Amino acid sequence: MTAADTLSTGLEQTDDTVTFTIAESKATLTAGQASMTVNSKTLPLPQAPYIQNGQLLVPVRELAAALKIKIIFSLSLSGYTPH
Repeated sequence: MTAADTLSTGLEQTDDTVTFTIAESKATLTAGQASMTVNSKTLPLPQAPYIQNGQLLVPVRELAAALKIKIIFSLSLSGYTPH
């Protein structure tokens, strides 16, 4: 299962806020805020989530780490391929 599949499983989104629930962990991110709330703790983000073309884009690496989702990248001739 890919990280995207895992994250989309427990997804709830309003206009500018998204909440991911994975097992016992819950992370909430809001457009324009350079922090996320994970299990009632506020954690900094390197970049605030933002809305582009109607979609809320979030820093996936930090989100996955906070929810303990392992992301593996492999180098291929066409670039990086997530597993």
